[in-house]
This record gives sequence, C-alpha cells and structure tokens, in this order.
Amino acid sequence: MYLSDSGNSAIFREIILTVKGLPDELNKFCKDILLECEQFCSYERLSSFCRGHSTLYFLNFELKSASNQDELFELNLPIFLENNHKEYGWSFSNLLKALIKNCHEGDEGKKEKLQKILAEIVKLNNQPQGDPRGNAIESKTIIEYRQILFKSIIEQIDFIEQENAVIEALKRNSTGAFLVHGYDERYGQKIFITRLFRKFPQFKNYMKITISLAGMSKVKELWNQTSSYFYDSDQTSEISPEQIRYKIFECLETQNIIFIFSEADRAYKSFIPKVINEFWKPIVEVKNQKKCCLTMILIDSRRTVCVKAKDYLAWNHLEHQYPKFPLHLDSNSNFSEQLLDQWLNNAIKQKIVPKDVLPGALMKESEGGVPELVYRKICSYCDVPWEEFEQCLIQ
Repeated sequence: MYLSDSGNSAIFREIILTVKGLPDELNKFCKDILLECEQFCSYERLSSFCRGHSTLYFLNFELKSASNQDELFELNLPIFLENNHKEYGWSFSNLLKALIKNCHEGDEGKKEKLQKILAEIVKLNNQPQGDPRGNAIESKTIIEYRQILFKSIIEQIDFIEQENAVIEALKRNSTGAFLVHGYDERYGQKIFITRLFRKFPQFKNYMKITISLAGMSKVKELWNQTSSYFYDSDQTSEISPEQIRYKIFECLETQNIIFIFSEADRAYKSFIPKVINEFWKPIVEVKNQKKCCLTMILIDSRRTVCVKAKDYLAWNHLEHQYPKFPLHLDSNSNFSEQLLDQWLNNAIKQKIVPKDVLPGALMKESEGGVPELVYRKICSYCDVPWEEFEQCLIQ
C-alpha cells in the first residue's frame, strides 16, 4: 500500500500486525487451532499445502523445517504474518482462507474456529493504530481506502461516448436495450456497466437478472433461468413463458428490472436473434404500459454479436426498431494517454497512488491503455489484489 513519507499525512497500511505480531491471546488461540490442522503436522505437509495454492506458492521457498509441531508453528507464523504479496495480498489471511476451504464434512468445528480467527484479524486491521515511524494513522481503514480507489477509477476513467449514448436513449424512453462490446474480455465491459449502475437513477430500486448465454441455443433455456428469479428452482421447468412474463409485469408495477446477459458471444449463432424476437420483444411490447424502467444489456466480449445478429440491432436510439432491438454502442477501446495522465496526476495529489509513478507509465505498462490492464496496473501500484477489485464489478 502507498505510504506517505510526510509528517502526519494520511497513511494507509494493509497490516500493522506484521510489526508486533499477534496479540498474546489471539496468538495462543491461533496456535491451538492451526495445530489441529493436518497441514501443520509436518514441514513437508505445510510446504506441499502452500505449493498447491497460487496465493501461497511463493512462500514455499521461505518456510522453515522444524523438529516438532510447536516449533513448526513458532518458526513459520512470522513468515505468514510478514508477507504481503503485491498481487495476492496478505499471506496470513490467505492461509486462513485456504485452510477454511480445505475443511472436509465433519470439520465444522474447526472451520468455525478458523473463521473466528479470520474475523478477529479483520477487526484488528480495521482499528486505527500507530505507525512504527511515530506517525499517527488516520481512522481510514483498508476497506475505506479501497472504496476511495474504486470510486476514483469508476468516476474518472470513463467510457464517455458509450455513456452519452445510454443517457440520450434513456432520456427518451424508460425501456432500454444495449449491446456492450469490446475487442476481448479485457476491454472494460464490466466496469462500464458498474459505472452505469452507480450513475443512473433508472438503475436504483432494481431487480437484477443476470444470466450467462454461453452455450445456449434454445429460448426455453433462457425462460427457465429467468423463472428461477420468480419461482422456486424445482419449479422452473414447469413454468410457461406467459407465466414468467406475468411475473415480470407484476414486478414492473413497483420495481425496475435489468436483464444482464453475459457471454452473448458464446451463444449459438442463431440464438441472439431468438433472444431479441422471442424473449425481449414480447416483453417490451407490453411493458410500455408500466411505470418502472426495464433494461436489457447484452455483453459481447469478442465482438461477434454484431455479425451474428446485425439485422436485429439498432444503430441509433431514434430508429423505430429501438428499444425492441438493442442499441449497438460504440466498441469499448483503449483509454487515451491524456485521460490516464490526468487521472494519475489527480490520484497522486489525493495520495491514492505513489508519487513516484511517472506520467506515461500507466499507458506504457497497459499495452497502450487496454482497460483491464490499466485497472490491474493501478491495483499493483496501490498493493490492492486485482481479485478484490474485480469482485466489486457486476458479474
């Protein structure tokens, strides 16, 4: 994490526990539980366990052998505590998460204790503490820091052309349909949608129906998955499209609905026209009588939908086919160097990223501004694991 070297400026620390170790009671509790785990039976077992997890693999060369379990714990706990990987984060929390996942049926007691340790660690990390240099740490936690970083990226690194097209379309009609696409999955389709959800009042008080279209060839499959949002899962195959549409219209009396259909590029070639004609269009034709907003977003990560369904897309929101046909937004593309340098200068002033990151570096290190690579590089500058940032995005 970026540490300011000036007086009493804001200092964000991932983990203060690495300086002083665990508090005595937590250390004892932790030792009792970890020694119950088969992974701490021997150095060989512990080493093998770490090699099997990408978040712990790099520690394999640092672990120390021991003559007994107590010694194994005492020698290796500091190693887990003191390692904070740029990409994977703090090794001690990664160890606990890996042990929790590895618990078998019947290990509920041990699993619960490991979860309790993890919870105690989170509490300690979220408390303001002193810095070993003598500086005071502001009462901003690591969670707050990441929220600041996430908000900065969402609000300042934008897809302005696509966003303006959505704004204009939704101003005219409370029903909207959009094709969001890029050269490949690295071009920010998810973060663009996240940005829309944060900015548009139409996307408040909504019911989100998220379905992957990968491998789909029949509209019946889509109706079945949609029905699971309104009926018990064991009933879905028995529910007719008419019944599901009724539930949709009923919901639209009081709540906005947003369909997010991901991996549209991985559906069968003839399927997307069927989705538009047999699923979406009948809903739109009735929805106009309802007050709430209805939106469909197709996500295409390989720019193939325009080929598969070019005759079923609208190229302007003023066309009479829209919104029965989704609006073809401009393709997501590389960010400009000007935009990235502007964001970087602001982020340095706000002490979000280190001041030694040079102008132009973000552009160069992201293969010319590829959106996901830009986000990854920013995360690495700030010691924020990419996986945690990615979890904030709409799936």
